[in-house]
This record gives sequence, C-alpha cells and structure tokens, in this order.
Amino acid sequence: MTTGNGHSSGGDLALCVVLGGGLQSSPLQSLCHISVLDLPITPGVSVLDHVLGRVEEAHAAASRSLPVRVVYGDPVPRPSKPAARQGLEIEIVREANRWRGPAGVLLDVCDHLPSDANILVIEGARWYGAPIGPLVEAHAQRGAEVTIAQAADRSPAGVYVIRRSSLDPTPRLGFMDLKEQLLGRLLAEGRRIVVHTLATPGTMPLRSLEGYLRAGRVASGSSGEWSVLDPDCEVGEGAVVVSSVIMRGARIEPGAVVARSIVLEGAVIQSGAETVDSVVQPGAVLQPPDPFSDRTGRRGSR
Repeated sequence: MTTGNGHSSGGDLALCVVLGGGLQSSPLQSLCHISVLDLPITPGVSVLDHVLGRVEEAHAAASRSLPVRVVYGDPVPRPSKPAARQGLEIEIVREANRWRGPAGVLLDVCDHLPSDANILVIEGARWYGAPIGPLVEAHAQRGAEVTIAQAADRSPAGVYVIRRSSLDPTPRLGFMDLKEQLLGRLLAEGRRIVVHTLATPGTMPLRSLEGYLRAGRVASGSSGEWSVLDPDCEVGEGAVVVSSVIMRGARIEPGAVVARSIVLEGAVIQSGAETVDSVVQPGAVLQPPDPFSDRTGRRGSR
C-alpha cells in the first residue's frame, strides 16, 4: 500500500453511498430508539447533515449532480430526511437484502454502474473533522482501484473511493465484509489499493455514548464542558446540564441533573432526578430517586 496527501477537491464520482447501519447495531445505536444519524453533532446539525456537508464539499467542483444513497437495514431505524444539499441527489433506501454485510450492500446498490465508475463510500455514524475532497482527488490522480482514508495515527477513517469493478468478487448472495474480507481479497489478487492520510484531526467513530459525546465536544471546539440544547427543548432554572445533548421537546425541570447523557425527544427529567452516562428514551419520564419506584425509560452506556 502507498500513502499520500492531496490538497484539492474534485474527481469523477458516479455515486456516493452512506452506510447508515444495519445487521449488527453499535452500542450507541442499541441505546437509542432513533437512528444515530439523527442525533445532533453540533447545534442544529444532525450527524447525517454533517456527513452530507462533507460530501457536498468534496463534490463542489464537479459539473454534474451526484446521486447519494443513504442505506440502512434492520434493526436500525430509518434516518430522517436530511436537509437538501447543492449538487447532491439524496435518497434514503433500505437494504435490498438482509445478511449481506457492507460489501454486499455496496454491490446491491452499485450493481447497475459501469465497471470503471468511481464510488464514494462513507460511514454515516462518524464525525469527519477533515475534508474528504483530497481523498477523491488522490484516487483520480493515482489511478487506484480502491483508495482508503486513514487518520494521521493510521487508524481507519471510515471513507473510501472504490472502482465499481473492485466489487466483482462480492457474492450476490450471502455476507461479505468490506474491510476484512473484500479488501483482503483484492490485496491478494494484486489490485491497486492505496492509502490516503486525511488532515488532522481526522475522523471519530460514533459507536458508543462516550465516543459520540467526545466527538461532539471536539466538533464544538471546546476543551472543557459543553452541551447541545435544541431550541425547542426546555431547561428549567437551576437545572444542571453538563456535557449532554437535549433534543427537541425534552424538558429538564428545575433542580434536575443531566451529565454525559442524551435526552431524546419529549423525555422529561423531573425536579430532583439525575441521569448520568445514559440515554433517556423518547417520551420517558425520569422521576427523583424513590425506593418504591421503577426508574424505567433510561438505558446506561455500560
């Protein structure tokens, strides 16, 4: 493999596929009753909107629009419709077949494309702190069949450019993983696979509550405590909200404490109640501690 750094955006893309989750839920997805892609990463910007913003940047120099398929599968809920993006034709689609794995999902979505078509593949549940346009440009300049993005520490960055013909080894029925199985097979066949290092700070996966909150803090530019409060939530006087995300319609009553948690839509944290390192489900009501009460509606991160 080769490493490289491009510095301009562009390239000829036929399709972008956003992998929205399916088959095996991440720990964070298992805690939520909504798609992780619908969680805010910064105030007013969902994870999916953030990802599509990076795709829009990467495609800004192109002369034609780019079809984008946001693909999800059971048991992951369908993501909400994102904001429109200039030059992107966005469609949310369910996986055509179950038990396919990421490579199988890609083949199913891209099977109609010509063999020389280039496909931008990007993990949806991730924060992208660096532009991905240079990755697309590097792929075109170096004549690669697959270009893999990595962070400066060589960890996977969750975004690739793949030539359609590179998906040919994927079976039309059954499971195939992208990173471990398909890429391993392509390497064994001597295909041209190169690595491109993204600019610092790279990307951060949103697989756990801790990882999601850490990414939100980095995205906010804060080195200390931070929170994301939806304009349509309600936080009472004297309530304490620390390093947490409060979503639309949620209510934090006076004297309640929320720390390192997500409070989903319509949930209520009553006066005197505390939630720490947890996800409070939509519409749940969290009451103050009481030895005779069942504190339902909250899921811990561990």
